[in-house]
Amino acid sequence: MKSSTHAIATTFLLLLPASAAFAQKGENSWLNSSGGDFDLPSNWSQNVVPGSFEAAVFDLGATLEYEVFGTEVNVGELIFGRDDVTLRLPGPGARLDAGTLTIGSRSTNTSERPGRLRIELVEDASSFLNTIEVGKNGFASRLELSPSTSVDTSYLDIRLASTLRLELDQQSGGGFDPMILSKGGSNLLGTRCRHSGRRSHSSRCSADSGERSRRS
Repeated sequence: MKSSTHAIATTFLLLLPASAAFAQKGENSWLNSSGGDFDLPSNWSQNVVPGSFEAAVFDLGATLEYEVFGTEVNVGELIFGRDDVTLRLPGPGARLDAGTLTIGSRSTNTSERPGRLRIELVEDASSFLNTIEVGKNGFASRLELSPSTSVDTSYLDIRLASTLRLELDQQSGGGFDPMILSKGGSNLLGTRCRHSGRRSHSSRCSADSGERSRRS
């Protein structure tokens, strides 16, 4: 019996380093500055679509905004550096899942390239981003949600100088409102605002009133 127990323990120890290496695969970077299909392997630096143990990185330094579309995103991390990206999952059964979403935390971020992400999901899409962090490096990074987008998270962190922007629905008389449900808590030091219509870099929106930091 002791011999059998020892064999099991040895097998576990031998497998552990391989499992740890698998869980830390590293970054898989987006390559197409014109945007395109998230599910197309040739759009990624590793020539494979990022999986649940990988970090999907958008940090090309593209001069123009680009759109990435797909049906299901399930990754370990979503990292947006200096790029201005729309992530659009339009189809029925669309799903967006990530352990962490970060915007503006890369060494490449500057005041001119703070990093911006707009999430566009259909009304019944499922979305869970365990942790959301915007503007870690102190620049005017931005997270924007389209009218039909609803996101669940465990912790929402909007840093000083960054913005959480909720786009109101003009066409249906306000029938759809974007929403973030923070189940664990939040740190809201940046600007929270609601705005009618698609964003432009020069457009302004007024900040929501309320506490800067709260638990949901």
